[in-house]
Amino acid sequence: MAKGLFQFIGVSRHPNGEVAVRYANDAGRVRVLARNGHTDIEFIELERAEHVEEAMSALMDFVEDNERIDLLDVVFNEAERVGFTF
Repeated sequence: MAKGLFQFIGVSRHPNGEVAVRYANDAGRVRVLARNGHTDIEFIELERAEHVEEAMSALMDFVEDNERIDLLDVVFNEAERVGFTF
């Protein structure tokens, strides 16, 4: 489980096809993921570094506000995994 504070949260598609939530502390994470073959990389920058639960809340809001139905299952499964209470 991710721990600590994160300034960025988003998703990427691993070369094996799996889409997963990713946590980062700087925008350079996007370049690292791309260099390692990830696609469909999308991150949001939080106003300040947040704990996992708050970061997940921001990502869930982003997915809902932008009607990203394609990401709902991945994001909500990760929220459940990290102990987010609905």
